[in-house]
Amino acid sequence: MKNKSNTIADLSENIRKSLSGFYPEGEVEQFVFLILNHLLNYSKIDIHLKAHVPVSDEIFQQACLITSQLKDFQPIQYIIGETEFYGLRMFLNQNVFIPRQETEELVQWIINENGYSHLKILDIGTGSGCIAVTLARFIEDSRVDALDISVQALEVAEKNAFMNGVKVNFMQYDILGDEDFPHDIRYDIIVSNPPYVRISEKHMAGRNVAGFEPHAAIFVDDEDPLIYYEAIADFGRRCLMKGGHIYFEINEALGKEVMALLHDYHYSEILLRKDINNKDRMIKAKPV
Repeated sequence: MKNKSNTIADLSENIRKSLSGFYPEGEVEQFVFLILNHLLNYSKIDIHLKAHVPVSDEIFQQACLITSQLKDFQPIQYIIGETEFYGLRMFLNQNVFIPRQETEELVQWIINENGYSHLKILDIGTGSGCIAVTLARFIEDSRVDALDISVQALEVAEKNAFMNGVKVNFMQYDILGDEDFPHDIRYDIIVSNPPYVRISEKHMAGRNVAGFEPHAAIFVDDEDPLIYYEAIADFGRRCLMKGGHIYFEINEALGKEVMALLHDYHYSEILLRKDINNKDRMIKAKPV
């Protein structure tokens, strides 16, 4: 990709031509915006209004490098080191799963139903911290704790809490292996987006997911696909206060199975909810 005229318009067109055939047209347009927003802090309107503004050789070469990485199917969020989640900027690297729209919908559900203050909230398997940080930001004066087995993930999450000016208590904890929880506390809300993509579904995840995102945060064995839900449901029986709720993001193909599991663990008022794409993606319940 050679820079001929060094304008925003030419740079945008070069990105489009370079990525044509690698990604759908709509996704390419999103990449044009994300690259120019990252390098120049341009809005989508800026890209049009400033089409003839000159581009420095340095900016042009940085855009070329990003485009080259995209052609290798590296996720744009890892390349630029950030993403937007629920209107907040989140730092990312390859130690954490990239937040998706479905998780934003889960957070929106929790905020809509629990938009009052002074709650005790626990996020299990926090990863980038996107759920915990967002709930700490929008449910005021609440105590938010967050767990993850990965020290590297917790470092990312702590940075996101700092960047967004919220306090979250992050702790290293293995929900499958650690028996003693570090705090004697009961929660109003336990939320989790645990690994739920079965190994047999790996081919559906796409090259960018299978090739670059942390497998431990995404995939589970087909023989025991609900292993995390079972552990968290059991944990919730002990750590949710009376009237508290548990919220999960789920595999769209396993909604009935998660509902049955929660029933077996003596939860009531089990509600399965569809996402914007009409897929079973969220579930909530409370202990009997």
